[in-house]
Amino acid sequence: ATSLIGGILIKAAISLGLSYLASLLRPRPSVPNPGARIVNLRQPVSFMEFVYGPCRKGGPINFWQTKNQRRYYDVLLAAHEINGTRATYADERELVLNGAGEAQGDKYIFNAESYLQIVNYKGEPAQGSPAILNTTFTEWTDEHDMEGLAHDVVVARNIHPEHFQKVFPTGREPVITELLEGYRVYDPRDPEQILGDPTTYVYSENAALIIAHWVTSPFGLNREVDWDKVEIEADEADVIVLDRDGNPIPKWRLGGSYSASEDREFTRAQMGVASDTFFYEDTEGKVGFYVGRYMEPTVSISDLTDDINRIQYTEGQTGPELVNAMSVQYTEPTQGWREATSATYAVDAPDEPYEEDSLSVFW
Repeated sequence: ATSLIGGILIKAAISLGLSYLASLLRPRPSVPNPGARIVNLRQPVSFMEFVYGPCRKGGPINFWQTKNQRRYYDVLLAAHEINGTRATYADERELVLNGAGEAQGDKYIFNAESYLQIVNYKGEPAQGSPAILNTTFTEWTDEHDMEGLAHDVVVARNIHPEHFQKVFPTGREPVITELLEGYRVYDPRDPEQILGDPTTYVYSENAALIIAHWVTSPFGLNREVDWDKVEIEADEADVIVLDRDGNPIPKWRLGGSYSASEDREFTRAQMGVASDTFFYEDTEGKVGFYVGRYMEPTVSISDLTDDINRIQYTEGQTGPELVNAMSVQYTEPTQGWREATSATYAVDAPDEPYEEDSLSVFW
């Protein structure tokens, strides 16, 4: 279904709410679960990947060579500049790195030398060519500065067989992943920030700011938003609520990643369901949204004879698709930022067969 608004042909689906977005995530999402992001792949062509908020991920390997009893490789983490990293992992080990990026601890240091080194680059405009690769390989020059690409340069040294399993428990060089802080985004509430100048943007996990950035990004919907309305939603996302342990937290925060190969509607569904967001298009053809909250109705139906011209209903059918129990699959920070499943919420329906469904909300 399409509509002609302001001379622009748009999808009517943009004005549909949470139930539509949730339906896109059943029965199983086509997007990989968080564990599927914690990999390093070597392949000739890889799609760009983008990160918002906190997200643990690896990425494709764009350089892979052996020299001087060492394996050198480079892992692409994001196709844009990131705010930074919170933690570095080798396989499932969280590492402690010194200023040179050398792994510390008795699992990696022998004879006062570290056998694993990881140097992170955030994708900054002036980050320069990686010194390790530039000085080791003549093919790697100053022009290979990787500008705009967040990546890790990794050096895994060969070690005596009696210690090999201790340093590299999988029997080979480790899979390198980072807990990233993704895009810096524009906050219309901050007078120090200038729209269109990313150097003034700041890192945020605010769901409204992340959604607005994604909507306006050429790698997102590439559409316009009303920033005055975004400001309202950002305040709503920052409303303080209590978690199950009584700790105060902002109500709606987002973190996750997506690939350029993924359908944009699916990415919108992931963000929308995770923040109970309703999307619509305003009269100027801009994308609008409301993050989840109670809103006092502004329209009421007082007299059926005046407000409803015709009504038709049919009786529904019971059966195995009548769901009476629901669980949510989500990303659990305390489990290495991998997939976890919530407790099941069930409706007491003694006359119905037990039928459980799950919703995957990894953002």
